[in-house]
Amino acid sequence: MPSTLHDEDGDGRADDCDNCPHMANAGFADGDGDGVGDLCDPRPASAGDRIAFFDGFGGDLSRFTANSAAWVVSGDQLHANSGSCIDVVIDGLVLADAMLERRVTVHNYDYGNTNSWNDVRLANTNQGHGCSMRTSYGSKLLAYWINSFGSPDGTASFNGFAVDAPFVLRTSAFGSSFRCEVVGQVNQTFTSTSYASGGFGLKQCYQDTSTDYVIVLELGGAI
Repeated sequence: MPSTLHDEDGDGRADDCDNCPHMANAGFADGDGDGVGDLCDPRPASAGDRIAFFDGFGGDLSRFTANSAAWVVSGDQLHANSGSCIDVVIDGLVLADAMLERRVTVHNYDYGNTNSWNDVRLANTNQGHGCSMRTSYGSKLLAYWINSFGSPDGTASFNGFAVDAPFVLRTSAFGSSFRCEVVGQVNQTFTSTSYASGGFGLKQCYQDTSTDYVIVLELGGAI
């Protein structure tokens, strides 16, 4: 029988019981037996990864701490229309080696503001790493930060960006290796020895966005 609980990918298995809750995989194949389905496993032939967190926003923001009322769950999505910079952080999740991903759509942005962007970030109280999609003056950039969230430490053109077109923004860390990417379009890799472990969150500035899901995988090896 099809599940009556929230089923983000519509494959008949509720999110909490789905080994790929954000990607329809009717057979639920898991070749390495680690609980992450082959379709969404970053290392499908090597066991050791696990789904540490998933939210398809079928309910509310009770698993997050938000610093602004602009974050609103509605219509199976997380919405935010911000005239400033706002954050939302996953509660109680601290990992060292992990991958954080969101599928996000930008509906509108402040064209002339150099601080117009949205991101995914791995951060603790002293430093962090972030991966963002920036829009300003017609430029569309994938950018990353190392240790602090000021000016980007690296950028690459994101030519596939379009308003109202969803894309998947992902960042990952394993040891001193980090990756920032728009999945299937553009990516950047970098190294840092200062990051140990930290929390997970989203941030955006001067954009109107909707997010379909947020997923965190704990990694058992480099990807």
